[in-house]
Amino acid sequence: ARARVREALGDQPDAAAMLAAASARRDALEHWRDAEAELERATAEQREAASAGREALEHLGFADRDAIAAVRLEAAERSALRERIRAHDDAVASARAILAQAELQGLPETADDVAPLDAELERAEQAAAAAARAEAAAQT
Repeated sequence: ARARVREALGDQPDAAAMLAAASARRDALEHWRDAEAELERATAEQREAASAGREALEHLGFADRDAIAAVRLEAAERSALRERIRAHDDAVASARAILAQAELQGLPETADDVAPLDAELERAEQAAAAAARAEAAAQT
């Protein structure tokens, strides 16, 4: 019987040591199992993120991440573009303020054919010039 007990204990000096070693192996195996489950979750999450990234690239019209890097603007270029956008927004706001003036209210959205008005303006300017010349000639 003692021989069978020694054989069952293996390298362990007694049953308590054998139980402790078995418990340690069990704990290690449980940690390993938990780590494998976490690895599977992380791998699935990474696959989903990669898929979402590919879909975003496709939606934006880029073949891959390198294509995005190729069109990336430097900080100075981004700053210059922001300034141009800001200037444009300011110009739009100024134009809207002018168009909101009371004396411009009620005007049609589009101008009718202005060619006859331009011709009339040209005739009026010519008449004014002729009158100025006649007045100057009369004074001499």
